[in-house]
Amino acid sequence: MDSTKTSDLLSRISIGMEPSRTPLDLEDPSDYVNYLDGLIYYSPEDDDANEREEIIGAFRMVHIDANSATENGTSLFDVYDCDAETFEFFESFVNLDDEEFTNELIDFLESEFVFSGNNVLIIDRIGIRPEYRGNNLGLIVLRNLIQRFSKGVSVVAIKPAPFTFASSHIKQNYIDWQRSETKKDSIEAIKLGKYYQKLGFNKINKSAYLVLGTAKKLPIIPQAVY
Repeated sequence: MDSTKTSDLLSRISIGMEPSRTPLDLEDPSDYVNYLDGLIYYSPEDDDANEREEIIGAFRMVHIDANSATENGTSLFDVYDCDAETFEFFESFVNLDDEEFTNELIDFLESEFVFSGNNVLIIDRIGIRPEYRGNNLGLIVLRNLIQRFSKGVSVVAIKPAPFTFASSHIKQNYIDWQRSETKKDSIEAIKLGKYYQKLGFNKINKSAYLVLGTAKKLPIIPQAVY
């Protein structure tokens, strides 16, 4: 990003959610897997009429409504099995027999774990265009998302999966999330995992996911200054 544009980037950064629909009958296990897609916008200075609001990034979260699934007699195995990413979380942190969080996960999170049901928020993907990266902007956006969308959730999870998000991913009516996956023990994934740890996420067992208890007080991330 051109440093002449602004020294107060955050005042012109906003997020917008894409509308989604949920059926009322909730008959299929996939009805309890809610995808929350959104865009990250940058607005130019008010007095700069030559610039228009532009999309500088995007994100996708997955909210597992396990509480409702259980109340309606739907197997959580079937719910998580609707998506390869969510099933990986299930295999790592949910008991197959009683479909509750594993003791290992609860003990690991300790004081930052306050049980409010089995609902989970998975930060599936978050990307910012290269020219806008740096100065903790990604962490600031991520912190904001957790604060806004983790209500009624016991655990937030994220998997360090490096990829290059660019303008080419932004289509007219959707975000093209195609990416080159990297191994969870690659140098890039390890660096990204350490980046997420600044926000309080921690790695447990051999899972690719890092986890965060929603009772944990999120650290203040220094504002981005250009």
